[in-house]
Amino acid sequence: MKKKFLKLFVKGTSIFLLSWGIYSYGCADGWWGAYNSVFSPEATVGKNSYMPFFYDAENLFYSGDTRSAQNIFKEENIADWKNYLEDLATEETIAFYLYDESVKVNLANWVKAIANNQPVQLPFSLDTKNQKIKNFFTFLGIARGTEQITNQTYDYWDYENRSQLKMESDKITSLEKVYNEIPSTDAFYKNRMWFQIMRLKFYSDNVNDAISFFEQTEKTLPKNTLYYRGLHYVAGAYKAKGNYEKSNRILAQLFDEFPLLQHAAVFEYKPMVDKEVSKLAKTLPTSQQAALWAMQGYYGNAMNAMKEIYAVQPSSKHIDFLLSRYVNILENEVNVYSNTWEPRAMKSVAEYRKNIQKSIDKSDIQWIQKVAKEGKVCNPFIWNTASGYLASMSADFSKASEFFNASKSLVKTTSQRDQLRLLNLMNEVAKTDKMDNSVENRLLADLKWLYYEVDEISHADKEDMRYYYATTWTKQYLSMLYKQQKENVLSELVFSKKGFYKDQKQSEAMERFLLKTDKTSWEKLWETNYEFNLADIYESRAIYLFYQNKIDQAIEVFEKIPVVQKRDYNWETNRYETNNVDYKKILLPGNPFNGKIKDCNDCDHAAKQSVKYSQLEFLYKVKEMQDKIAAGEDVFNNALLVGNAFYNASYFGNARAFYYNAIVGEHGISIGSEHQEMLLSMQWAKKYYELAKNVASTQEQKAKMAYMLAKVERNDFYTTNYFMRPNGYWGYGEIMFKKWKGFEELKNQYADTQYYQEVIAECGYFRKYLGLQ
Repeated sequence: MKKKFLKLFVKGTSIFLLSWGIYSYGCADGWWGAYNSVFSPEATVGKNSYMPFFYDAENLFYSGDTRSAQNIFKEENIADWKNYLEDLATEETIAFYLYDESVKVNLANWVKAIANNQPVQLPFSLDTKNQKIKNFFTFLGIARGTEQITNQTYDYWDYENRSQLKMESDKITSLEKVYNEIPSTDAFYKNRMWFQIMRLKFYSDNVNDAISFFEQTEKTLPKNTLYYRGLHYVAGAYKAKGNYEKSNRILAQLFDEFPLLQHAAVFEYKPMVDKEVSKLAKTLPTSQQAALWAMQGYYGNAMNAMKEIYAVQPSSKHIDFLLSRYVNILENEVNVYSNTWEPRAMKSVAEYRKNIQKSIDKSDIQWIQKVAKEGKVCNPFIWNTASGYLASMSADFSKASEFFNASKSLVKTTSQRDQLRLLNLMNEVAKTDKMDNSVENRLLADLKWLYYEVDEISHADKEDMRYYYATTWTKQYLSMLYKQQKENVLSELVFSKKGFYKDQKQSEAMERFLLKTDKTSWEKLWETNYEFNLADIYESRAIYLFYQNKIDQAIEVFEKIPVVQKRDYNWETNRYETNNVDYKKILLPGNPFNGKIKDCNDCDHAAKQSVKYSQLEFLYKVKEMQDKIAAGEDVFNNALLVGNAFYNASYFGNARAFYYNAIVGEHGISIGSEHQEMLLSMQWAKKYYELAKNVASTQEQKAKMAYMLAKVERNDFYTTNYFMRPNGYWGYGEIMFKKWKGFEELKNQYADTQYYQEVIAECGYFRKYLGLQ
């Protein structure tokens, strides 16, 4: 596996984030980076304090996050004060004074009045003569009265206003005097005030004061939440001074002993070279050595960090999230996701496996498997499942099965059970070299579970179960096998590929398969899973025939299209509804037989239409006109109208909705490479326009055909020079038109026609050609 290192953006600036008690990063709207993963840390590691450290390809922390120290400890703070004040205040009252923003407006006046035993009007009635209530408001005066300093934030885009307010030393000295006068018998209140002094010293001009104050008072402190929060400030103070060794030493203690601050500890951690980490680790207790390497591994070499942790404390909980990161990073490199690829774009199973193994470090995997077998780790489930998954990636399928079998007795949750089943299924698929009845029977039940049952799991459990990639990958892999065996229908049925239905023989083969009544359970699985129905297939075949100018055959196929049920969202009722849909009756948005000077599809769609055509009625009409041409009846007008029909049914025309079909899959402003030649082509429009030109009997008719052929020439130019460029279409640039042959004819031969004047009036390109603008 290639080693990957996370580039830090924190460094010296993180001290400001810590100072505010708020640190933000990433985005908080859910993680969307697991599209190529099946190894779920939620299931293997569990939803615990390590969750922020699961691998996220897009963000510094898993799921992105915006965390506040105030929010982390809010419930505990309220509960602690309730325990201290007992019946003197309700939890609602305490929460209001501790956290409501409106409190700060009158707080100073309340604190002063209560301290002087003066009457005061409070939002919640309290016995302000009681000493504990007095203590509460003295505390509020400090904690909330200094929030403009301790909770500073800034606009990331405002580079002009980033000065940070500092707490004046003389004010801290006076507050420290109050703290020292609190009797030791009032332990809770004294502890709370200690923390306020601690944080204000941190926000002062001299962060050294925070360090010295902690060291002077540490032995008197209970080792509670406030102790660790104060210790966190000490770590921040050392980091602000550039003493990363001492800062990291404290952060390792926080990570190991206080899970609520693990997240902050990793954020504040300053990565060092491994030699420096090794030297520092030797001075720490065993569990803190593991914590130090865990943080180092988060930002650097996870495998090396795991080995260091295992050497000093094999049972450390800190090692498991690193293993999940290792596997997820490997997945991100090896597993390729797309709606159209065969796995790794390979043509054979052997090539696919060979390509995957290029990214795998066999010595790393052997070490992970050795650890799993030794059984010394805290979480043997993740080590055995990871060992099996990595063995499967290495094409050692029998060893993978051994580890998965060993994992069965280690399952503790439903998510772990499903995780194991998913990984085992992927191994069963990956070891398959050829499809036959025995393979189908071996895979059938688990594939049904994956495609149907897993999707019925509750939403919360789905987040613990990464099955989307497996759903796509299993289909792609099996489709590849069928393609190797030249079983094209099953290959398409298992995983559809754009362009399959361009081959009419393949279209007819799929039709025969779907119509047969003696399908096996395996075939029924894929038929049910298949995204297209007979209506889609018939419609696509008729569309392909039309663009080959095989109108009779297109009509014959179109008439076979059955009515189908479609489940669509009704925006008026705000719910999904199932409706019967008849493709044969869907109307085209514009009149496909109109041939105007200016191409404006929206204009044609908005225009009043005396006759509206469905796709089938359109085909009937084209057939009728072609029959008249063959019979020599009004050849000019019929050829012109058929030319318009082919023009408008192309990408350039007002009836391109004719080719809107689920299988053809072309609905936007660009055309995929599979259909460019067909949908951008002016072949048939040109043929019928030239026929009309050849039989034209008047100057007006000839003028019109010269211009229509100029439009054809223009579209061919656009197609060749813009739309079918190897590197794609990036805009027309300066050239919007050239000296089309039709323009020259119109100018030189038909300048005396009424149509010539109409073209001048409507076509800016022609006016530019004439030099009129």
